[in-house]
Amino acid sequence: MDIKDEYPEKIRSLMEEVRWSKDKQIDLEQKVENEERQVKRHKEHLLNLQENCRDLDGKYRRQVRALGVLKEDEDQSEQSQYMEIDQV
Repeated sequence: MDIKDEYPEKIRSLMEEVRWSKDKQIDLEQKVENEERQVKRHKEHLLNLQENCRDLDGKYRRQVRALGVLKEDEDQSEQSQYMEIDQV
């Protein structure tokens, strides 16, 4: 008789554990989704910064070239140092 009386309590306990696990899974999925959005925003920001850096570098090189300090072949070799964020 004791075993039969214990089943409802075990079932309730297991159902509560399943409920807790589902809630935990939902929380973790939301956390992952938020982190993925944050990573996407950071990546876009890095790409914008990289583009700004290239633009400023180009402006600087045009000004230096206009002053006759930088040669054309030095300009080409130094531009290859930039990598896209996706390549890193």
